[in-house]
Amino acid sequence: MKTLFHTQMLIKAALNCLYPTVCALCQKGLLLTEDHICKSCYSTLESTSQHSCYQCAKDLPRWAPSGSKCTHCKNDAWFVDETISLFRYNSSFKTLLHLIKFDDQDWIINNFKRRIKNRLKNSGFETHAPSIVVPVPLDPKRYRERKFNQSEIIANTVSEDFLIKKQSSIIKRKKCLYPQSFLRKNERKVNLKNVFSIHKKASIAGQWVLLVDDVITTGTTINECAKVLKEAGASRVTALSLGRA
Repeated sequence: MKTLFHTQMLIKAALNCLYPTVCALCQKGLLLTEDHICKSCYSTLESTSQHSCYQCAKDLPRWAPSGSKCTHCKNDAWFVDETISLFRYNSSFKTLLHLIKFDDQDWIINNFKRRIKNRLKNSGFETHAPSIVVPVPLDPKRYRERKFNQSEIIANTVSEDFLIKKQSSIIKRKKCLYPQSFLRKNERKVNLKNVFSIHKKASIAGQWVLLVDDVITTGTTINECAKVLKEAGASRVTALSLGRA
């Protein structure tokens, strides 16, 4: 194993001489032990709080008991049973997400594979895992522009690590009237009304679904997807995202 590791490092060193690699965030040169993001910049990515709402992963007030629901989940119709998010939606995460989505740097997601795996292991996925993993579908126009769905790349990682069947075509998505990023929370709900539906041949009755998205901001998109899954008979919906606003 040591010989293999040393060989890989030598190959990487040779490639770095020919094609120097830089950090995606600060543009400084990377060490041989670093991939895509330097150690210093990676440390600026903040993990989500353990003191958060179990249903939507939003931070709870200090006075709220751990493991309780936030006011939003208590008052609104929330169809997700629990949410697992890795990082806070801070400036470093926003920059990386922008690079992934708009600069064709989807390979950045590979940096989070181990982090995703460890988080899901801590959530008990090695002994009791969902039946299927379903990525949130991208707006058709966006997909034509990017040629990839970042949520599906994350779903692939989970599917491979925990041997969970991935089903990308279960949820169908129509084109939205307006981009979600430009809208307020209530406007997002209206914009996404009847946008998602379940494929007529899908059979998910009684199944536990892991619903995957890149980031959860207001939660409107993930909740609308969970709603149609529950209406189709899913017994449980767990949401997974890299980021949480």
